[in-house]
This record gives sequence, structure tokens and C-alpha cells, in this order.
Amino acid sequence: MKVSNELFDLEAFLNRWVQRLAPAWYANQAVRQIALSNMGTLNPSSYLAHRWMSLASIISACEQGLPEKHPIFAPLHPLLQKLLVSKKFDRLLNLTTITGVEISSQDDKDYASLAHWAIAQPNLPPCSTADEFDTLLNQHFGKGSTPIKVIYREWDGRYYWINREEPVVVAAVAKFATEKQREARVKAEIHVESVHEATLERIRQQFWWLLLAREQADAIHALLNAAHLPVAVTSFESRRDDLAFLIAPKHNPRLNRILLTLIQNRSSQEVVEFGRFLSRHHYAFRNQ
Repeated sequence: MKVSNELFDLEAFLNRWVQRLAPAWYANQAVRQIALSNMGTLNPSSYLAHRWMSLASIISACEQGLPEKHPIFAPLHPLLQKLLVSKKFDRLLNLTTITGVEISSQDDKDYASLAHWAIAQPNLPPCSTADEFDTLLNQHFGKGSTPIKVIYREWDGRYYWINREEPVVVAAVAKFATEKQREARVKAEIHVESVHEATLERIRQQFWWLLLAREQADAIHALLNAAHLPVAVTSFESRRDDLAFLIAPKHNPRLNRILLTLIQNRSSQEVVEFGRFLSRHHYAFRNQ
């Protein structure tokens, strides 16, 4: 046992010595071997929109986590502020397109979508015939009614309703319309949430924006700090405090080599280039 302790101490001493002598080389070797955790589902399906991934929350967390007044990260702040844009449209919207809602009193149990929630509800308003469907549609969404307010997220193709009451009427009407292939178009104020493509491209050109498990992000951050390489760790969003972003500039060749080594042969469950993720997910709003 004494011998093994001495060998272990010797190995630790050699590692520390190599890290001090060639910190960037050591970091490159270390990230090649580091085991990355499975991050699970980033944007879960749910009939409650607050359980979805929120790009607004992610951007806010990144801004707050970046070093203040750091000359290397300073250009990223205004880019993040311009990344998410919103535009309002007054249109007719088919209620069957609504995936989720903002609030529900039944938030102790989850469902994959509003349609799944509707199927599980025993006390929806009567809507099993064409007459009942037309009556509900006209009473709640007909002439003189206030347009419903919805958010459409172009970066994941989901609609959610900013509701102030239990979504039983919308659920009942949408359920019947889906089953009977009927139109359930109502007046809506649609706020389309989009990623500003030019801004995203500038971020991707100038910065690494890597998402991974927080434990590994902190470990890699320590390795890169020891090599005196500029890097920051920021939170992902409050819903997932087990994840974090590793953010670094792309103008440093040594740093680029290390981060390329990190992501090489890794699955999207282990590390995600978040800018690339956003650029590849786009579901354009049909402005009709």
C-alpha cells in the first residue's frame, strides 16, 4: 500500500510538472480524454411552455455570466442583445397549431402537448358534434371577441397561448377540429420570436459557444485558465443548472486546437455547438 501511494504521488507530481511546463499541451491532452456526461433532452415536449427551453432566458444568463468589461468578451454583449428579435402579426390562427399554454392549474402532471392534455381531461366543455363545435367557436372567438395572444418560436416551430384561464375551451375546440378535420381559425395577435441570422453568424465567426455538463465545463475552464487562455463559463438557464456554456474567442490558434480536440468525435448529447444548433433549427412563420 505504501508503494502504491508513492507511485500515485509521483504520477500526480509529474502531471503538475507537465501542466506547469506546457499548460496548453497538457490541456489539449486532458480534453481529449475527459468523459463528457449525457445532457439529456434540452427542449422537452410539454403542454406548459415554461417547461420548454427558453432562448430569452439563455441569452440573459449568458450576458450575466460573462466577465464584466473584459476586452475580449465585450463585443459579445451587444451581439447577444440583438440575437433574439420579435415581430407582431394580426392574423387568423388555427387553434390546432397551438402546442402549449402559459399557465394551467394542473401543473403537477405533464403532457407532451395541449392535444395530449385535452385527451386526458374528463370535463371539457361539450364539443362532440358540429353544432357544439360551432357554438363554442362563435361564443368565445366570434365577432367582437378579443384576439388571443400567442407566441410563435421560429427556432423550434412551437406556438403557445398566453392564457389567463384554464385552456379547456381551446383544448375542446382544437380536439374536435383535429379529430373531424375541421378548421378552427380564430383572430390572434401572433408574436413571432426569431433568431437574427446575421447576428448569429457574427457570433459563430468570433466565438466558441459550447454547451455541456456544468461539471465538465468547470473542469475545462480550470485547465484553460491554467494555460492563461481566455475562456468564460456561463449558466444555460435556471431550469437546467446542471448544464453550462463554455465561451471563448476564436482568434487564438492554441485555444482553437484545444476546443476542436474537445468536440472531435463527440455526440450532440455530450457537447453542442450552440450557434450551429440555432442555425440548423428554423421553422419559418407562414405570413398568410
